[in-house]
Amino acid sequence: NLGTGAPSFKVLVAEDSVAYQMALQRLLSKHGADVTVVADGGEAVDLVVTQGVCYNLALFDLNMAVMGGVEAMHRISDAAIELPIIAMTASSLDEAQSQSYVDEGFSMVITKPLRVSMCLEILARYGHVLPFGSNKQQPAMKSPSSFSSTRALPRDDDLYADG
Repeated sequence: NLGTGAPSFKVLVAEDSVAYQMALQRLLSKHGADVTVVADGGEAVDLVVTQGVCYNLALFDLNMAVMGGVEAMHRISDAAIELPIIAMTASSLDEAQSQSYVDEGFSMVITKPLRVSMCLEILARYGHVLPFGSNKQQPAMKSPSSFSSTRALPRDDDLYADG
């Protein structure tokens, strides 16, 4: 965004899987977001609450070693900081379970593996203007390169599967 005068869309990702950290960093940055990645909820709380760094959107893994996404979301909320926080989980949740996380304070819940198209929809829903060519509108006849938008990011358990 240098020289354009357009403010950056800042996204905070709290994720303990290095593979997911890298994949989300690449994906969101590729589509114009300014991404900060931390390894746990404690680091996220430190940035947002203690240091006062402002973000437009946060993606928090629910289960992280030091501090999980639920506790981090509560600490940010308790500090009266308005930040849409999306819960990410590798667990399969039914509608009632997902709704319980929303009722608890998350903006929404998404299940891994994350799809590129879903990530772009989330960015747009929370106010990010996607760079030209990033939107999901594709020509009627899809070229092979357009199929890349449907690939999934790896699931955590797939990374460590016995083989």
